[in-house]
Amino acid sequence: MLIRAPGGGEIPLRQAAKIELTDAPARITRVDGARVINVTANVVPGITTGNKVLGSFEKTELPQILKRYPQLRHSFEGEQREQREAMNNLSWGLLASLFAIYAIMASSSQELSPSDGRPVDASLEPGGSSAGSHYHGI
Repeated sequence: MLIRAPGGGEIPLRQAAKIELTDAPARITRVDGARVINVTANVVPGITTGNKVLGSFEKTELPQILKRYPQLRHSFEGEQREQREAMNNLSWGLLASLFAIYAIMASSSQELSPSDGRPVDASLEPGGSSAGSHYHGI
């Protein structure tokens, strides 16, 4: 293979560069200009789970890799991403439910208190007399 030399002539490529045959990926995938590597695996049901494998990986191998390559960014996708999204949705649902319960309780307590600011008679008997403490309006 001939290449154009700086003087304008052509020379064989092997004269201008050292050529080595090596293994390389069939394609390079990029996201936002950075190289992306996808690592996939299947686990054998009954022996382990994906969560156990990833938990072990995060505790042992991943810290070593990040120490060696501090600029490396990683994320867990697939089933792990679906689990993260489900937990996020459940968290928002729980928060909304707690707010709704609080709103219901707050509106119920306002309905029970008299509008003139007098204390509520907490007795169970019609005349207001029961064992224990209770309050009567003035």
